Amino acid sequence: MFYKYCRKEHNIKEGCQKIHIGTLEYYKELDPDFSIADKNEGSYEYDIDNYDPKKVPQEDRLLGGIHLIDINLIHNFPNCYIFSLSQRPPNKDGDDERLFAEDYDSYYQIKNVNRFGEKIVQLLYQHIGLNNFKKEVLINKFTLKEFKEILIYMQHYPVEYVEKKIKVNEQNNASVPGPTINNLVFKKDKKYSHEKEYRIVFVLYHPTKGVLQVKKGPLLLPINIFYEELL
Repeated sequence: MFYKYCRKEHNIKEGCQKIHIGTLEYYKELDPDFSIADKNEGSYEYDIDNYDPKKVPQEDRLLGGIHLIDINLIHNFPNCYIFSLSQRPPNKDGDDERLFAEDYDSYYQIKNVNRFGEKIVQLLYQHIGLNNFKKEVLINKFTLKEFKEILIYMQHYPVEYVEKKIKVNEQNNASVPGPTINNLVFKKDKKYSHEKEYRIVFVLYHPTKGVLQVKKGPLLLPINIFYEELL
């Protein structure tokens, strides 16, 4: 079972007709006092003494295989949409109304994450427009035909909790995680492990233009369907 913790006014089970989809940059730049803020969202930091790419499989190499010495390197995944759930059941003790985090007072359940994610993909196709992309994406002007070729890649996994700052030296080159989508988007710092997060990621891309970065702000997608149909 998966749980979406939220404020009561955002609970689609309680009649809310919009669903909130965040982005990596949105959570990265939130006020750090807010419980869901994470300044390292979608990134990995490498503190490098000596990195020899010859010891690493080609697909996992940092910066395309450049020999790196004495630098600090931060890899950021292109800004994309994410929807976070939790595998942690709500607190049923006493009259404590705080569920998961002090910012939330409500939740709803999702039984089939893949079906839910596919429904969100349908909504994104209906509501995404050019105004949702960053300016650097729009520099390469899209024809109407090219815009219709934009695809949405949906992936979902449990989040793994790791050290997000990695010390790299000549001895551990081969074990350094590469900047893949799994390492950048589905891994968070160990201090968030109590959240037991399960994440759905939506990446927009074009067959010839590659991954398309979206604007920082979250989306409010109108669902216009019953709660049971969405879940």
